[in-house]
Amino acid sequence: MPLTASRAQPSPGPAHGDEVPGLSRFSLYALPATETGATIQARRGLMSRKGVTVEEAAQRADARRREAGKMRRMDRAAWLFLVAIACGGGLAWRGSALSSQTVLLAGYGLLAIALVALLARVTRTTARPPLDAFYLPDELPATAEDIALLRRLANEDPELEVVTNAWWRNQAPIRKGDIRLALDLRRAKLG
Repeated sequence: MPLTASRAQPSPGPAHGDEVPGLSRFSLYALPATETGATIQARRGLMSRKGVTVEEAAQRADARRREAGKMRRMDRAAWLFLVAIACGGGLAWRGSALSSQTVLLAGYGLLAIALVALLARVTRTTARPPLDAFYLPDELPATAEDIALLRRLANEDPELEVVTNAWWRNQAPIRKGDIRLALDLRRAKLG
């Protein structure tokens, strides 16, 4: 018996007039003309906003302050004063060994000036700078003007209003970074 290839007859599709109206124009990749890459990216950033409580932001800033304190224990001026103290002490010792009163007094003078300058430097710089200096710009709380701007933007854009209403119910305060996200979405939508 000869083997012949049997081909399955393709089933006739629906007639042109029988198409389902909603599925004929549907495409996962056909975005509306108003949706650009910038709009999608701004919307993604807005939706993935992470609210930071006051305590979390303070902990992050305190960690940055500790790291900065470890890096700058002794600055260049303090090292210079320490070298001047050592030179003054050496010069005073040399003047004493040579029985030279002028060299001895010059050494003690240099030692005294460098010691007073080092003490002034140490006492004038605070041991721990204020915590406000270590907040990132996006971690700063929003001002009254920022909140008014956010309200105005939310009144103009219904999508932004839905998102910001959820922000008001959250215990994390609205920060400058949140205002920046809202402005990014508005700029992306305007083109």
